[in-house]
Amino acid sequence: MFQAFANMIDLKFSQSLKSLIINAPIIKDMNASEWQEEQPDDEKTFQYLNTFICRLDQVEHLELIGMSLVDHLQDLTVAIKRPKLKSLAIPYNGITYEFCVIFNHVLNFETLQELNLSCNWFGLPGLEKFCASFKKFENLKKLNLNNSKLCIEEDKDPRPLRDLLLAVSKNLTEL
Repeated sequence: MFQAFANMIDLKFSQSLKSLIINAPIIKDMNASEWQEEQPDDEKTFQYLNTFICRLDQVEHLELIGMSLVDHLQDLTVAIKRPKLKSLAIPYNGITYEFCVIFNHVLNFETLQELNLSCNWFGLPGLEKFCASFKKFENLKKLNLNNSKLCIEEDKDPRPLRDLLLAVSKNLTEL
């Protein structure tokens, strides 16, 4: 079914690839008609994507853009939490405050140096859920929270943002 991605593993760069950027993939069955509009099997797609990413041993930068990750975190946990990963970008994934607690369990707090959570929907309530876990980051230098609805409600208490910044202030060089 996913023959195109399976064949990519055999390419020589798969063992030396350091950066992987995937932008809202639609993986289609190779046997399906080009002209037939089909809904991909999301569960299998994300399970396969996890397997594919995990086979790329040297990837240090992973960017998953606009993939609605929140519905498939269990399928991508191993790919996201890999020990060599230094940079993770997951913008435009519809992350709401309800899912921030789950992300606390899938991030690699020891090796991650850059985290891009931009253009998601978690706002200040989500930051409050992230805050306790952000204290665990040992090497986080860059944090991108751009366009994550942090200041959309004027009457919200801004202390979660302050607390999060204090939690990562030890090593943070870019915000």
